[in-house]
Formats: sequence, structure tokens, C-alpha cells
Amino acid sequence: MKIKMSEMPEDKKFEDYPEDTIFILDEQFPRYFLDPFRIVFPGDKDYDTALTREEVMELAQKPSE
Repeated sequence: MKIKMSEMPEDKKFEDYPEDTIFILDEQFPRYFLDPFRIVFPGDKDYDTALTREEVMELAQKPSE
């Protein structure tokens, strides 16, 4: 059984589910455009093309040319 944690009723605990239940964290984090800098939130039309935090950190580690 799989269940999204965001869909769990507030009155339920993890222990209330069968032992083989897989809990899915489906949280979406903001993404970024660097030039010009802009934070993009889930639901924004540009969300899928914006950079993740990990991608921004990777770019920051690269030496500038």
C-alpha cells in the first residue's frame, strides 16, 4: 500500500497503517530563475523550466569562465 503523506487524515498516525505501507512525501519546493533572479512556486506556469535548489547549488560550484 502506498499513501501520500499529504493525504493522511490528521487523526491517523503512521502506526495506524499496515507495516508494509510506503509513505510518499509529495511536497514540491520552490524553484529559481537566476537572470533576472526570481523564485517560482508550484502552480506557476514556469515551474517546470525553473532550476531546482540542487541545480542552483551545482552551478554555484562551477568556476566562472
